[in-house]
Amino acid sequence: MLSIVTPAFNEAQNLPTLREQLEANMRELGVEWEWIIIDDGSLDGTYALVQQWAAKDSRIRGIRLSRNYGSHAALACGLKSARGKVVAFIAADLQNPPEIVGKLLARWRTGANVVWAVPQQRAVSGLRTLFYALLRRGEGLAEQPLQGGDAVLIDRAVADVLISREERHSNLCARIRLAGFAQESVSYRKDARRSGRSGWTLSKKMKLALDSLTGFDHALVRGMTYLGLLVAVAGFLLAIHVVVHAFAGDPPTGWSSLMTTVLILGGVQMISVGILGEYAWRTLDEARGRPLYVVEASTEDEPANDAKRLERSL
Repeated sequence: MLSIVTPAFNEAQNLPTLREQLEANMRELGVEWEWIIIDDGSLDGTYALVQQWAAKDSRIRGIRLSRNYGSHAALACGLKSARGKVVAFIAADLQNPPEIVGKLLARWRTGANVVWAVPQQRAVSGLRTLFYALLRRGEGLAEQPLQGGDAVLIDRAVADVLISREERHSNLCARIRLAGFAQESVSYRKDARRSGRSGWTLSKKMKLALDSLTGFDHALVRGMTYLGLLVAVAGFLLAIHVVVHAFAGDPPTGWSSLMTTVLILGGVQMISVGILGEYAWRTLDEARGRPLYVVEASTEDEPANDAKRLERSL
């Protein structure tokens, strides 16, 4: 069985088109499949729509999270619920054309455990390339394409590795890379969002970037060491300068140089403390053991004749 997992946040307008295209592609592939739609705290009629579909089609399952946890948490939820031998992640905004699933599946059949859908270079922004260039510095991530990878297909062996350990502040795609196994990629043309407004805001992108840098690379901490060394050398040279001029009868006067030194040192210290705080906060958050997401409702828990009944569970 092929499990398709789709996180959805306010995607009631896009899901009908996605369903139509997916069903057409699955008929061509001739495979047994299921579609798991994770409603990530939508404010529109996304979950109500999925409820109607699930009541009539057993291949469609819906899970509603109690609030908006983010796409990576939604993907982790869908992955845990997937029953298939292979699992494909595809977005609800139709930027990943559904026919890419067939290409991913065909490449998997050649022996790969993980197959990435990599957008063509002309569809990739400079900031996106910079992010993945920094990410590939992490251990085990050197093969990360600079274009990234939006959709991905993994087999059950990789899925079991990811399910065995959930991380609150992490990048699920980077974890797939880090898991190893045989990984290949196929290219595709990334389309524009059909309708609606993306929930992938700038603040969420910045959080993912910070989670990725702190979770998979020690560059920030190592940078603090180098910066501290640089400041120490600069302070040592400044001290030599002061002593030399003092012996020459021309000691430095005024408070400008002193205030500049104090502000620079204070700024470096505050930045260093902030970086350490980011690591300490993430460590504390993981130690608390709070759930990565909370399931508010699932179509599997609802009788077909009573779609309004919701069962809350952690």
